[in-house]
Formats: sequence, C-alpha cells, structure tokens
Amino acid sequence: MRYAICLAALLFGTVSISSAQQKIFLEENGRILIEVEAIDLVSPWQVWTENHADNEDYIGDGYVCAADDPDQGQSGGSPTGLLRYPIKVSQDMTMKFMIRGMNGPAAIGCEEGDWCNDLHCWMENYPGTWGSPGKTMIKTAQWNWAGNREHGSPRIGTFDLKAGQVYTFVVACRSKLAMIDRIAFFTGSRKDNKEPGGALDITQPNTPIEMNGSVHTAEEVRRMERTRIHPGFLVKKNAPTGYYLANGTKVHNPASSLVGKGVIIKVLGESTPSRMLNLDAE
Repeated sequence: MRYAICLAALLFGTVSISSAQQKIFLEENGRILIEVEAIDLVSPWQVWTENHADNEDYIGDGYVCAADDPDQGQSGGSPTGLLRYPIKVSQDMTMKFMIRGMNGPAAIGCEEGDWCNDLHCWMENYPGTWGSPGKTMIKTAQWNWAGNREHGSPRIGTFDLKAGQVYTFVVACRSKLAMIDRIAFFTGSRKDNKEPGGALDITQPNTPIEMNGSVHTAEEVRRMERTRIHPGFLVKKNAPTGYYLANGTKVHNPASSLVGKGVIIKVLGESTPSRMLNLDAE
C-alpha cells in the first residue's frame, strides 16, 4: 500500500528540535565518541548506507563519503568540505584521536592501491602540528581506525585539553570517495582502548551532547531529531527530489532494503510547504 503524507498537516502538536542547533560533544569517563553524520554536512560529504566492507558494518544510521566534489582527485588535495565538531572535557586531560574509516573501493570508481583514503584533520587554534591541516591516512578497504599524520611530529593525534573550554576539531576532504564513520577521543593507550569496552570498541554508545545549555544522551538527540514530525521525518521546504534520512540529510546510493522501512524516505513532487513523501519501497 502506498502512503502519501502532507507535511503541513503534521506540524501541529509536535516538538521541533533543529539539527542546525549547535551541538557540543561532551567527554564522559575519559572518552568522546561522535558519529560523523551527527552534524549538518557540507559538500562534498554525503551520507551513504550501502556497506562496501566485508569485515564489519558501519555504526549508526550510515557513514559519510566524500562523494560530491568533481575537482578533488583520488589523492592529494587542499582541505574541502570542512566538518566542525565542538568538543568539551569535564576536567583537564590528555586525549588521543582516532577516526574510523576506509578507502573507497574499486566498485565505486577508486583505483586499487593508496587512493581515496586521505583526510585533513586538525584542532582549530591549537598549538603545534595538530593545530593546522595535515594528511591523515586510512590504509585499508575495510573499516579500521586511523589517526596518524604522514608528516610532522607528533604523528599520533594527541591533545592536552582544559576543563570547560570548547575546542573545535575539523575533518576535511583530501581525496574523493574516502569514507568515514566515527570519531573517537580517549585517554589511555590505543591498545587498551581496542579491548572490549574500550573507546574503539564499536559497540560502545556515543557520548552525551550539549545543545543550548542542556545535556542529552546521543540517543536522545537522535530520537528528538527523528520524531520532530510523525512518523519521524522532516524534509526542508526546498529540499530537492531524492532520498532522505529522518533528520533531513540527503542520502546518496541508499540500500534498497532500507527504503520504505522507516529509515529512509523518497521525497516526491515540487518543493512546497505541503511536500509529499512516498514511504513505500520501489
């Protein structure tokens, strides 16, 4: 059965929490865990839902791919598509950084070898090597954790953070079709944090998020953004035709098994206040 829902008729009696509100990702128990798609994305980044790895799945609703930049090559470029993640710790601490990602595979147009796998990562207004853009490498065509600079010292991303101060960590595109899934900051060693229950254990939940002075669990924020309008979808007035996640993020190359299952919708028709949504799988 095909369902068409008029957005304007659903606006009454609902609570709206905009994903555009600034989020500060908070430290809890010596770690900060962030889904890359938890902020509003900018080009060339897109949310993808088809898993191209055979070792593990992505975390959360999808992962992010640098898919929409015709000027960016498969390797080596200046930073484009700056994604900014404000973070804050509860006490002074030294934290290491890693990012979960993978090379873009040949199946989507990448050459074999050291291609489609580089990022620029840095902490804005931070002294030293990690205070400016630099090449951070993701080495394999499987989901894995990376966090080393190719050049400079220290190569490992390590930050001395002060309690209560908001820092902004930036991830930017360096090569097209690189894929990223989660950002992790943590105390202790990388080895220890790869153990079950550690910060690099992908079963661990994302850490709390502060919005407008209120602190919420990451799952609460996800639910608030998903349930702004029954049955959980909100698409901006001028959004183009295409597939969208519940929080209004446009999805490139959605997995067909998710369309019409309450996870992804297809937006139809003209961009009007009473936008119609097709919730059926095609």
